[in-house]
Amino acid sequence: MKRILPWLLAILFLLCACGEVVYTAQEDEVRIVVELDTEDDIYEVSFARCVDGEAFGGCGVSNADRSRLGYNRFGQREKNPKVLLDFLKEDFPNITDLSGFSMQLYVRNSPLEGVNWDEPFDGTVEVQNELAFPVEYGHLYRVRLSGSREKGYTATYLGEQEG
Repeated sequence: MKRILPWLLAILFLLCACGEVVYTAQEDEVRIVVELDTEDDIYEVSFARCVDGEAFGGCGVSNADRSRLGYNRFGQREKNPKVLLDFLKEDFPNITDLSGFSMQLYVRNSPLEGVNWDEPFDGTVEVQNELAFPVEYGHLYRVRLSGSREKGYTATYLGEQEG
């Protein structure tokens, strides 16, 4: 029995380590999990956000080393690649009701070398549809980004993540 116990613990640890990551949102943030289901490699997901038609700027998410999103350090595609978009209360000054939230996504499917960072959407491909859905601080939402540069990209709102 003493010889079996370490092996059982090792197997249990491996099973737990390989499980799906559970995301949560803090009380002062809105978190959107973007599932990448694209035919092309994606290097950056950018977004412009609005509430009731009023623009509140935009930003982009990429890997620090400017590598393709959704790949592990060995160059293998992840099983269910995701990108996290976090919006804090400071991102929407003096706005408490986010029921009129909307966002436009953009993707960059070419390497990030030579990108003009003063023009954040320069060289990106606009996703064909804008997403609009009510959000609340402290909640987590899911969106699927699919398609290709050739066919066009679309975004689908998948709903609020149950926590």
